[in-house]
Amino acid sequence: MKRRDFVIQSLSGIALASCSRSGRNYSLFGTVDKRPLEVWWQKPFYNEERDAVELIFKETEIRTGIKSNITFIKNYSRGDQAAADAKVLGNGLVPDIYFGGGAVIDLIPKLVKNNSLAAVDDIILPLEDKFVAGVIDSLAYSNINGIPETIMAVPLVYNGVYIHYWKDLLAAINNSSTSPEIPIGWHDFWNFWKRNHWLAREAGFSQTYGIGLPMSANTSDTGDIFNLFLEAYGVTVIDESGELMLNNKSQRELIRSALTDYTGFYKEKYEPPSATEWDDAENNKQFLKYNTLMTANPTLSIPASQVLDEKTYFQRMGSVSWPNGLDGKPLESVLQVRPLMIFNNARSKQAKIVVSSMLNDVGLDKFVEGSQGRYLPVFKSSQRNEFWNDASDSHIQVAIKTVESFRQPYAVKNKAYSAVIKQRVWSEAIEDVALGKLDSEAATNQLVARITDIFNQWS
Repeated sequence: MKRRDFVIQSLSGIALASCSRSGRNYSLFGTVDKRPLEVWWQKPFYNEERDAVELIFKETEIRTGIKSNITFIKNYSRGDQAAADAKVLGNGLVPDIYFGGGAVIDLIPKLVKNNSLAAVDDIILPLEDKFVAGVIDSLAYSNINGIPETIMAVPLVYNGVYIHYWKDLLAAINNSSTSPEIPIGWHDFWNFWKRNHWLAREAGFSQTYGIGLPMSANTSDTGDIFNLFLEAYGVTVIDESGELMLNNKSQRELIRSALTDYTGFYKEKYEPPSATEWDDAENNKQFLKYNTLMTANPTLSIPASQVLDEKTYFQRMGSVSWPNGLDGKPLESVLQVRPLMIFNNARSKQAKIVVSSMLNDVGLDKFVEGSQGRYLPVFKSSQRNEFWNDASDSHIQVAIKTVESFRQPYAVKNKAYSAVIKQRVWSEAIEDVALGKLDSEAATNQLVARITDIFNQWS
């Protein structure tokens, strides 16, 4: 079955769903307040994703009797995110339900501190065994306002960071009928793309660069991707007890080396000159124009954008696992859970009924599939669906393999790290080094001082 057809058939199935996984009759919950819930939802990339969101809320209205008014929020650039955050953190109108994608994960500790979020243990714990390992832990918060560990947001979808490349272009510049084998050693892997950068130039592809990693603080992608470089170099920012480790001289030296490695691609001109200006979408655009041989990206949005062109999706474009770290061992992914939040207000009870209905309905799977697979589903049963088990789909198979071994984000161990993410400390250091404003050693010293100061202020 074609992926496009599968998604369309899946979406049509939402309207036919009449019972939940748990068998609850949500209409029994009735409510006096008949005003629609205000729902803010990250603006979808695809029409199918938008359709799925709207259909899911229509179906929850049928089952619960609770209406929802959906506003799609654009929050992909740093400016857009700042504007959305200001609304949520301000004293004006806030939503009852908010799904802001990965961009809002750093907001949760601050909202918990402000007592702005409703705890969702009562929704999540009855389904605990159904969730993929690790996704609930990412949203459990403790020692904030003296509360015990509590689940403060709903894990809706999750993802890792994936690498994509052009198989057809690699084959062409290597005068081969197939794409050459890609090394799995760390330095061998990156030298492979450097070598093919020059092969592309020799073959007449004068605008094609070997590597397409973002170097800009204007995109959250930079920090997400650099996390894997820190993993490869064995950097431990926070230990298991939540203590900051950056004042350790050996850790600072590893950070300096990782910064030098990452920014070296740009300084050595293996990257497009505009990489220091990219927003969240630009590395996708540059890659899809064949301006880069490879790129890395949180979510599968790049191959998903080509799902209607089966030749491009299956034959021209490839996805590959990250190379092993410098110790020769496979890297652990940093689990990126995208949360849905319920605000603590007079409507939170109704909001919980609606969200509980979503979680117990197969329509939630259709939201994930409607996103063309750029996210992974949080339920174990969902990953057994046909959509996720097509052996011919290398993109999804690589994505699932990528997140099999993972660590929790540092913000789970110490909530102060959420402010580090919010301020894009790593991304700003990368941009400064790439542009020659600082060398790697000075940038390392500066970012360590900034992170230390953030932790001191948080405590």
